[in-house]
Amino acid sequence: MARHDVLTFFFTGVPPLGEEEHAAQPVAQVAPKLAGQPAARTVRVVQATRYGHGPYAANLCFACHQVSGSGGFRGFGKQDEAKGAIAQAGQVSGKLLAPMGELCSGCHTSQSPAKAQAAGLWVHGPVSTGYCVLCHAPHAAPEPFLLQKASDALCAECHTPAQLVSRAAHEGRTDCVSCHSAHMGKDSRMLKAEYREAR
Repeated sequence: MARHDVLTFFFTGVPPLGEEEHAAQPVAQVAPKLAGQPAARTVRVVQATRYGHGPYAANLCFACHQVSGSGGFRGFGKQDEAKGAIAQAGQVSGKLLAPMGELCSGCHTSQSPAKAQAAGLWVHGPVSTGYCVLCHAPHAAPEPFLLQKASDALCAECHTPAQLVSRAAHEGRTDCVSCHSAHMGKDSRMLKAEYREAR
């Protein structure tokens, strides 16, 4: 119960106690349980998102996005006015307060390209261009660290298995991040054994 309270405080999409099994049921099993639904209507069941970005979960859209004229911006200072602005639907634009890479590394300083470059480290391509959303969802995601899908599936989108299978060290391995850092490393291999990035 206490663990559930903590999770629901920090993350959106945490299923109610005892509902985990219900959220994962297929559409065919859940549809008959919904009272008042016409038989011809398709019922779509989406498994609950388990991880939410802190500012998004706290409804602090203005921390990253420009908001309406009555709302605030990052560091606005008048949180009451900003809260009133984001409580109304449709008031938050998609326009970010800064370029994405700067916005993300403003809070996630240990993964910033500037920190890595100052330390003489190799920076992963998406990190160096500030395109964090290639791997991470900005609001909520089904995987830890707001990954859009399992880490090895993400890695395989750019690093094809054909490139990796030719290396003996990769035979039979599927969990890329057990050996490699995702953001930066000592060289292009980004091995954790040579450099462990801070969280």
